Amino acid sequence: MASHDAIFVGAGINSLAAAALLSRAGWNVCVLEREQVAGGCIRTVEDLTAPGFTHELMAAWHPLFTGSATYAELAERHPRRTRRR
Repeated sequence: MASHDAIFVGAGINSLAAAALLSRAGWNVCVLEREQVAGGCIRTVEDLTAPGFTHELMAAWHPLFTGSATYAELAERHPRRTRRR
């Protein structure tokens, strides 16, 4: 049986951020999610309103996270990559 220092039930943005910070500090972390994808309410969905359209659910919340101290700390370690065309 695996041993973990912390277990998160649900892979929403807060759980993922906390798990990332604890993992970075050396903790053995487990994140459990019942859905097919992580992210909780913030996610991209296809065909919500009409075929061929994608929607960013809860996208208005995203700027609050990207302006937070947690995002800044995590971004230092994993800087955003730019795509070359």
